[in-house]
Amino acid sequence: MLLYGAYGSNLNLKQMKKRCPNSHPLCFLYLKGWELVFKGVADLERKSNGLCLLGIYEITKICEDSLDVYEEYPHVYKKVKIKKKIEGKVRDIMFYTMSERYKYAVPTIKYFKVIKEGYYNWQGSMKLLKDSCQHSITNHTELGYKSENWQDKKYISKSYIIKNLK
Repeated sequence: MLLYGAYGSNLNLKQMKKRCPNSHPLCFLYLKGWELVFKGVADLERKSNGLCLLGIYEITKICEDSLDVYEEYPHVYKKVKIKKKIEGKVRDIMFYTMSERYKYAVPTIKYFKVIKEGYYNWQGSMKLLKDSCQHSITNHTELGYKSENWQDKKYISKSYIIKNLK
């Protein structure tokens, strides 16, 4: 089986099960040197002092094909592979990162709620999620990705984050 590292909406166990019924949550890890950012939707960027949550799933080739469609690979997202020790063995973990043409932008509340539930599913650091949200609010542009899957008229704001991430 392949290993896939989820950091956005695919952290959400219910959503991942619908998208990839043959996937199995394996473990989570905190990946140094990478940081969760929002460009309308979630992305990972290399940052020397960065830290991000990855939910690790075992997936099949059929799952990977399904994820490729969902992530609009290779047009919106590209694939990255890293090596990490998982259950005593060094293994490749694949995850997606966005094309550089997209810039920072706040996510919709609909999208954020799915990610927040995913952080609860994996017992992730709410501080890291909050910091990523604050970054997107501070650095917001109109050049983020507009996902058809996550359309909404309501977007996260500073007051929303204060009320909903403690």
